[in-house]
Amino acid sequence: MKTTVIGLVFICLSVLCFSQAPTEKALLWKISGNSLETPSHLYGTFHLLCPEDLVFDSTITAALQGSRTLFLELDMTDQKVMMKAFSGSLMKDGKTLEDLYTDSIYRIIHDSLQAMTSMPMMMLEKMKPALLVSAIYPSLLGCNVGSPEMNLANLAKKNGTPVKGLESVEEQMAAFDAIPLMEQAEMLRTYLLEAGEAKRELMDMLALYRTKDVMGMASMFENTEEGWGKYEEDLLIKRNKTWISRITEQTKIEQTFFAVGAGHLGGDQGIISLLRKAGFTVEPVY
Repeated sequence: MKTTVIGLVFICLSVLCFSQAPTEKALLWKISGNSLETPSHLYGTFHLLCPEDLVFDSTITAALQGSRTLFLELDMTDQKVMMKAFSGSLMKDGKTLEDLYTDSIYRIIHDSLQAMTSMPMMMLEKMKPALLVSAIYPSLLGCNVGSPEMNLANLAKKNGTPVKGLESVEEQMAAFDAIPLMEQAEMLRTYLLEAGEAKRELMDMLALYRTKDVMGMASMFENTEEGWGKYEEDLLIKRNKTWISRITEQTKIEQTFFAVGAGHLGGDQGIISLLRKAGFTVEPVY
């Protein structure tokens, strides 16, 4: 299985354009300049992590405590948003996983999901295959995973800091819906049947995250005709461009802490580069 490409050569038409992409290694970044009265912060997350990776450095918690609002990709503290997200994760027109595979392949998918998730099929069979990939992450990581976004939201709540979302559920689901259902089914099949390779790729990404290499993480999505990278435009680039206008507007209002998947930060079309092109100073903090 080849869902990622490492050792990417980046091509940009101008030296100035290329220079905006981050070469520094950091997960926490300060956003300043461009007539901002107070700086804001941008933090890259890894959506599911083992307990030992879920501890926030004091630099990160201090930046959050000094912020007036926490923005996540979605407002995970809003039960209506979470209910809508669950509803959006289901396939339309009553489709189930069984409809997407031959009988023999479905039986393998069924048994593999049961073994890797320990969840009843009635909870899984109607979910979009691309979103089911995250259900097998605990098995691949070998731990009881947690969400850094949820931990940040809990810290914010403890501090009395409001939590908001950078995008709506509909916008997020539209990105995944851009992947045809049968291609999603093949992605899930490959992850389940080639779990060893899937684990190696996940560990490669996690290793980059642990070393705060946001450029390396971005490169794993780009310049590939297979898997997730084929849909980089919908999954990353379009969303980044939409978020930039919202981030720009919010930073003018108040000091804000933005936390999004670290894969959105690096690269020439990543959030850091786009903010720099918009005139902001974006500096590595931690």
